[in-house]
Amino acid sequence: FVQEAEEIAKWDKDFVVDGFVSKKKEKVEAISQLFDEMDTGNDGLVSLEEMSNALANDAIAAQFAHYEIDVEKAGVLFHVLDADGNSTITKDEFVTGLAKLHGSANATDVADLLLNEKKMSCQIDSLRDYIAQRIDSLQDRLVAPGSHGGGLFK
Repeated sequence: FVQEAEEIAKWDKDFVVDGFVSKKKEKVEAISQLFDEMDTGNDGLVSLEEMSNALANDAIAAQFAHYEIDVEKAGVLFHVLDADGNSTITKDEFVTGLAKLHGSANATDVADLLLNEKKMSCQIDSLRDYIAQRIDSLQDRLVAPGSHGGGLFK
């Protein structure tokens, strides 16, 4: 009886995992198809104009609504999806971005944001220190002590 219960539990787990993988593949395929509908230039890229025009289509807007994504501010959405900031969205950027935007944030999403914020804060602090050092160095070179305003301007 115990062995039978263990086999059923393993089968249930495998079933759940297979269902999750299958559902994820279906979601990626649906998002890819949505991208293809928006890519009216058929160049593998979506511009802000293409996205704005596509979102004016009720059927496409409804698909975004299905993913719980507000399309009222197309420009903001576009820039969120344009991960590399080159003013076009690739299919990969679109699929990855839409998958992340779907639904509400979880603890991992919040932790990731906090970690990125901490890294950026450290980078900004380092940049501020570097700029301050460069300014001090330039000031020292412009007005060297005891040179009567000498330095670079002797």
